Amino acid sequence: MKSAMTFSPRTAGRPPVIREFIGGEEFLNGGKRYCLWLKNISPPELRAMPEVLKRVELVKQERLKSAKAPTRELAKTPDCLLEDSRRCLIC
Repeated sequence: MKSAMTFSPRTAGRPPVIREFIGGEEFLNGGKRYCLWLKNISPPELRAMPEVLKRVELVKQERLKSAKAPTRELAKTPDCLLEDSRRCLIC
């Protein structure tokens, strides 16, 4: 997968859709992780960012492969973080 340093999708007039994500692991042990922040990205804007769209499709496919029914159900909204309704994806 591409790193956030080389994967920097933008939309006209918008800030980058990549934001740093600090979870428990990063807080306790350091390191960096990033999130695709898609909260205010419309479907047409998403389609205009093919690399982001590919990542959303990968998330959907991974969720569909899950043994857990609730995770498979979340494949219907692959642009949303599992624990969060703010619409972001872990990269």
